[in-house]
Amino acid sequence: SWDAKPLKYRFGGVEREFFTISHLAAALNKSVVTIRSWENKGLIPRTPYRSPRPRGEMLPGTKPVGKRLWTREQVLGIIQIASEEKVILNGKPPTKRFALRVLDLYTKLLDTEKQD
Repeated sequence: SWDAKPLKYRFGGVEREFFTISHLAAALNKSVVTIRSWENKGLIPRTPYRSPRPRGEMLPGTKPVGKRLWTREQVLGIIQIASEEKVILNGKPPTKRFALRVLDLYTKLLDTEKQD
């Protein structure tokens, strides 16, 4: 199942489950390379969450950033929007409308977190 072995991080003082790009790719039955490509093309908005910065030495020319992370609500929302827009799950690529709806989902979820 895509949601096996979530990562746990403290966010806003509360321990929460997060999922990596591998989890998202599994949930959508796509490859990690495809998800990254869609992000680069603006067809899936970038998640606002990152894991803590890695420790240790970095390769020359790289920045110390953490892994992309998604919440369960984000992943489930992406699946629902893909189903409603009839993209991704049926083999059709995501559309700009899909991307805008996912971005709206991210914004609403972040607003809800700020209220809690």
